Amino acid sequence: MKKLFLNLKNFILCFALKLKLSILNVKKEDIILCFDCLYDENQECIDAFSLFEQLKNRNIPAKYVALKDTCSKDKLSGLDDVIFVKNRWEFVFKYLNLLKASKAILSSFGLLCGIDSVLKNANKNYIFIEHGVIFYTELVSKIYSKKNFNKILVPSKYTYELYKINGFWNDEDMILSGLPRWDKFLTQQKQNSIFIFFTWRKAFLNNKNLINVYFKNIASFLEVISDKIPAETKIMFAWHHEIYKNGFQLPKLPNRIELIKPQDFALNVSNSSLFITDHSSAFWDYFYQDKPVVFYNPINVKVNNRIDNKIEETFFNFKSRIYNCFDDIDNLIKKVSYYINTGYDLEPEYRNINASFFFEKGNNCEKIIDKIK
Repeated sequence: MKKLFLNLKNFILCFALKLKLSILNVKKEDIILCFDCLYDENQECIDAFSLFEQLKNRNIPAKYVALKDTCSKDKLSGLDDVIFVKNRWEFVFKYLNLLKASKAILSSFGLLCGIDSVLKNANKNYIFIEHGVIFYTELVSKIYSKKNFNKILVPSKYTYELYKINGFWNDEDMILSGLPRWDKFLTQQKQNSIFIFFTWRKAFLNNKNLINVYFKNIASFLEVISDKIPAETKIMFAWHHEIYKNGFQLPKLPNRIELIKPQDFALNVSNSSLFITDHSSAFWDYFYQDKPVVFYNPINVKVNNRIDNKIEETFFNFKSRIYNCFDDIDNLIKKVSYYINTGYDLEPEYRNINASFFFEKGNNCEKIIDKIK
């Protein structure tokens, strides 16, 4: 009943938004509107914000929109041309003129709730920026589709193939470039540090036993890593931001492991030299930088959720195209130790695999901006 009421509310609000935009007569402005996630208070300013910074550097009129309660508020508050909103609905109704008049709208998450398809028809240059490389095609067909956006930024050859095979997007509507945040990553120096992060499954919320297994297995994994990895190697770990939203009692981590906050996630992806994950899309950030990634799933439980299972199944099928996928922790430790001892130098054959996924590296923001100028 609650979900039915929410869907009805969203439908009514979208209808009102569509009606207001249809009768609104505005003059087009030479301004570009950027926003990342406007429905998650754990938002981290990454891709749309990176483009916003570059637009400002080139003296191109631009505004960035963020939530008032975003975890990134401190670094945004002192900047010019940043708009803070309470939620996505306040944004679309309060800034109708700006939304329709903008030369382009750049979003790395979209707005959902039916809003995106309304904006697409009101502004003919509504562009979706993939914030990670997509595995699960149903996400593309339902959310990241031509129904909701006019154009899409495609950051990898893998995703481009996916879109072409399934007919999701035409060539003329795809901007082929690396993610905006990747420009900053290529300037970072290597550090003797490891970053660990595992995904979260929404189905856990309905099963207390699975939640307990999730936390217990990750805590056990971190204990082993803490014990086996040399003391001079820095180990960082981040919980998925959804965990903080649900107020779980978190297990105590080994003393040597540094807990990373959601708002510092991208910074540590950039600074660290090796990544351990089950299938977080952040591994593409490391592939792009030619930094080692080691895949391991400490949770290893089945969930009764179609989308969660489909994502894992898709990644399982994808494993044949990548490397360093481990089922046991002993071999994982051996491989991590190898990378530590070699200064985190990725094997040439793995560099070739990485290169096969990406377009020409560098100047991603410039390429994207030139496509929408």
